[in-house]
Amino acid sequence: MKLKIDLHIHTKFSYDSQNDIEEIIKIAKQKGLDGVGLVDHDTTSGYSEMIRLGKENDIVVVPGVEIRVRGGYLLAYGNVTELPPKGITPEAAISILRKQDVLIAAVHPFKNGLGLKNHIYDLKLDALETVNGGAIFGDKSAEIAAKKLGLPKIGGSDEHFLGDIGSVVTTIETPGKSTKDILDAIKKGKTTIIQDKSVLRIIWFYIKKGLMKLIGCFH
Repeated sequence: MKLKIDLHIHTKFSYDSQNDIEEIIKIAKQKGLDGVGLVDHDTTSGYSEMIRLGKENDIVVVPGVEIRVRGGYLLAYGNVTELPPKGITPEAAISILRKQDVLIAAVHPFKNGLGLKNHIYDLKLDALETVNGGAIFGDKSAEIAAKKLGLPKIGGSDEHFLGDIGSVVTTIETPGKSTKDILDAIKKGKTTIIQDKSVLRIIWFYIKKGLMKLIGCFH
């Protein structure tokens, strides 16, 4: 089967998002997605709610976490039971994650000049995010890197606002809907990426994030 999953979505458990998981799932279904990858910043606090609501609404939920490491970010998908401390080296974070049954990817490594950049060439990764919904530039460099490294490619909207859900989708050819089936399929490179990105959408995204921070300053 082929599943269409937006693999990079943030919920109310991230410091920079206010979206309820139930609303995310509702909109994902309305947009014809089969699943969502929920990857909050440096926390797994939403895991139980994610899994419960996914089952109740008959939509695949791939749990994960976006980890801030020195110089950039990593994504870990699966049941992360030990979270690497924020800000440690990517090598140290990967060492901790390798003890767990998870998929490790570098997220938006060249996004708008940010991310781990060429450091990814020194890391042992399972996949690379080559299309990020918030990247004005950097996707092409990530795609070139994935080819050089022989890594599977994934993509996601990097959603912090509900309207961005599904702007980047990873289609995964998998034998089943379990997290293990999906992650195994990604590791085997059975992915294609569909995107509906525009510079205006991305600029509006950053305007909204700026306004959200400004409003937060007055509370």
